[in-house]
Amino acid sequence: MTTSHTRQLLVEHYLEFYSYALAMLRDDDDARDAVQEAVTRTLARWLHGDPLRYCRRVVHNECVKTLRRRNAVVTIQEIESLRENTDAMQHLAHETLKAKQALPDTLRTMVEMHDIEGFTVSDLAVITGLSETTVRRRLNEAHELMRQRIKETEV
Repeated sequence: MTTSHTRQLLVEHYLEFYSYALAMLRDDDDARDAVQEAVTRTLARWLHGDPLRYCRRVVHNECVKTLRRRNAVVTIQEIESLRENTDAMQHLAHETLKAKQALPDTLRTMVEMHDIEGFTVSDLAVITGLSETTVRRRLNEAHELMRQRIKETEV
């Protein structure tokens, strides 16, 4: 498996990773940071084995590290129930993808560049010609629209 194939697989499974991290951390920024770190580490340390399995494990470990930094207590049972509940994670990933696709083109592109491709707010500001504050506001708006759409489907 080539590095470009591994990268494509990681991008395709980003929502799965993100959903898991969000379920565990319950914070959008921390979840995105955990997944970004996991994907970066996976690409940097690509193994000849299963890169998706490796990345899932890194996402899990990053979430646990974040929770420890917050001094949050998470029981082994809670972690195991999240890990075992892959159907719910896949459903959430599917709903997240649908919510992202429902965004206006400009917001969707910005979210994909930031959340999936790893562009920073500064990078997006330069690319779009907008201020960093405006980029942050638009990213927050897009994430809020996605959250609302996902909540609507849960009801």
